[in-house]
Amino acid sequence: MKTVVKKSDYAKVDPAFFVDGLFVPIADKDKAINIVHDWDGGIIEFRGVQLGAAHQSVLLAICARVGRNGELIVKDDFRHFNGINLLKVGDDAQTEPLAIVEVNAANLLTDAGLGRSGANYKQLSWYLTDLQTLVVHRKMKGSNRGANSNVISSEYKDDNFKISLNWRLANAILGEDGGGFIQVSLHERFKMKSPVAKVLHAWLSSNIRPGKALGYGGGVMIDSLMSHVWGESKASKQSVSNKRDRLKEAIKEVGSLGGWSCVKDDDVKNKYHISRPKKIK
Repeated sequence: MKTVVKKSDYAKVDPAFFVDGLFVPIADKDKAINIVHDWDGGIIEFRGVQLGAAHQSVLLAICARVGRNGELIVKDDFRHFNGINLLKVGDDAQTEPLAIVEVNAANLLTDAGLGRSGANYKQLSWYLTDLQTLVVHRKMKGSNRGANSNVISSEYKDDNFKISLNWRLANAILGEDGGGFIQVSLHERFKMKSPVAKVLHAWLSSNIRPGKALGYGGGVMIDSLMSHVWGESKASKQSVSNKRDRLKEAIKEVGSLGGWSCVKDDDVKNKYHISRPKKIK
């Protein structure tokens, strides 16, 4: 029987998952990350293997499917997973609800914008394995308590996956208060060709409210955008120059999307004014 696939329109995501360096255009499989940021009155830290634009696409696809078909469950309710504890948590995170969803590989690959080839079906399980290495630590300033959680956990049988998302993503997608989520249009992401443009588009989507402009209209220097796409790293002048050129092409890709505006500043070299459409399909 042929699988019926319908693309998701957008993904709701916790904006903390767009901190600099968490997802870069091309993953370095031999590199580990330890990213620490001040966040909402506290500290948020991510540890795991270096993740790329393809991993980000898969995570967005999972978030989209949780928004469509997922549900919240509490710590001890793992009946949907045959008693397998899919989420490794610690401290306060154990008491927080998590989200679960059952989805087939065809739908995940479609929402991730990846082709449904045999190679991509096989690669999907490895993308999920890499994502499972990502652990988030959250601690409020002045507190001696914190919580750790794997961002996702999963199991599969044939082409059917059962996936859980940690409490931060669960609350952003399914929480009663919305969890302060941001929306990433998957229709727009599908149109992005380069991994640089995909990561840039996701970061812009998390930092520009619909109908508004980046930096309250004041514009942004291209070298500032560079750190948001590749994270903070030392690089040679040639490497910086190459990244700058690739980023300019990525800005053009974003600017070609309906409703987006990416315009060079008339007076300042390498400065752009970027705004986002008011409505998300």
